Amino acid sequence: MKALMAVVALGLVVGGCATARAPTPLPPVETPISTPDLIPGRDWHLAQYQGQSSLVFGAAESDDLDLGLTCEDGSGQVTLFRNAAPGEPNEFHLESGRDTAHFDAEGEPSPLTDGLALHAETGTDVPVFHRFSDLGWLALRLGGQSHGLVAHPGSEGRITRFFSACG
Repeated sequence: MKALMAVVALGLVVGGCATARAPTPLPPVETPISTPDLIPGRDWHLAQYQGQSSLVFGAAESDDLDLGLTCEDGSGQVTLFRNAAPGEPNEFHLESGRDTAHFDAEGEPSPLTDGLALHAETGTDVPVFHRFSDLGWLALRLGGQSHGLVAHPGSEGRITRFFSACG
């Protein structure tokens, strides 16, 4: 009998909870995304020649680059390239805004470093590229660290022109 009374009492408590009003849900809060800091002396540089376009982030007029993209104009395809330090994974992990993309890369000995020259091919329709074109920055993740590659004021148009040329 005591067991029956306990079950009935539990039912009343649970039933009482069921009649309470549900809380009003709060509207979702979108955390703003901050733009990475500019890097003095490093920017996005565009080169276009005989149906090919290249967009590289690094020091002007040098082999010192962090990331490069190249394409045959109108192809809809992009080749990513960079030099990797010894022991770094053969990959590209890119972020822009809330979009991310990961590409496995092929590598061969780099003529410029002790590591590898990495490259990977993909389409221009990858969402991270659209966001990059809109925001003017791309982040390259290496070893758990994010390296912001930010266009300096006035050079953002180079990114748009590159993707327009590639198709």
